Amino acid sequence: LGAPRLRVWAGVHGSAQASPERRRAVVDALRAAADEAAAAGLGLTVEHHVDSLTDTLASALALHAEVAHPA
Repeated sequence: LGAPRLRVWAGVHGSAQASPERRRAVVDALRAAADEAAAAGLGLTVEHHVDSLTDTLASALALHAEVAHPA
């Protein structure tokens, strides 16, 4: 399609409801997706959405730091 980035969601549980295990699973999945995107020459963008780990600024910033991937 020629798009420079893929947009994904950060799970289906809000940051207040997500257990540490659920959060870790989302972080691991995002890191794996970022690896795949980078291998294809793409960046990865995580969409802000309610009922996800980007539903608050604090949670989104923490998620970015936890994933720690340049893609």
